[in-house]
Amino acid sequence: MTESFSLTILSLNGVVFQGVSGEVGPVNLELRPGEDRALTMDFLDDGLRLVRIIKGMERPLRGQVLKNGKDATGWIVRDGIIALTGNEEFLSKTVEEEISFAVDVGKAKGRAGLTDLLPVVLELSGFNANLKRPISGLNETERDLLALASSLLMLPDLVVLVEVFGEEGLRPCRYQDLLNHGKRVLRFSTLRIVTASASQRPVTRNEGELSLQDLQTTGGKRP
Repeated sequence: MTESFSLTILSLNGVVFQGVSGEVGPVNLELRPGEDRALTMDFLDDGLRLVRIIKGMERPLRGQVLKNGKDATGWIVRDGIIALTGNEEFLSKTVEEEISFAVDVGKAKGRAGLTDLLPVVLELSGFNANLKRPISGLNETERDLLALASSLLMLPDLVVLVEVFGEEGLRPCRYQDLLNHGKRVLRFSTLRIVTASASQRPVTRNEGELSLQDLQTTGGKRP
């Protein structure tokens, strides 16, 4: 089922799914407008699967995904939930095609500000002079920038940042500038899913980071 509405509250209630090394969860999380939350997953593939569950592209083994208090488990809801990860469809496009697609999605929402946002996003991301480049020819940093730029132009309610542990600090300053600008203009919520590398190494937690166990006991909020 596909539905379109403005996302106010995202809740994960006891979500359990099949991960790389067994069942993951239960994950309990509540995210309200403008809030930022962080979640640590042991494996990159686990983080990507959770994103697909949030977007309604997969169903969990157990638990519910609620959007605005309504059970939306397994529904593909066009509410601006964007995962910053590449896929085959993403990689087969040019930069211009991806940007154009994002603009069309943003226009369909009927919200103000897209016209003013577009030139700023292109400038901050550095793609204003490279629109004809194939995405498959971009390096990982450029793909991250494009994915963020694209997600902002869709005028999202929530941006999901899937990050590899220890590498988020390696992103260029313009990535954070772009995120900060989008946050000021659009006032979206963010969910950071910090995972291990693609080699499936487990994440080593530093003191103060939020783990899955923390989420189970705090309802997704920092203690």
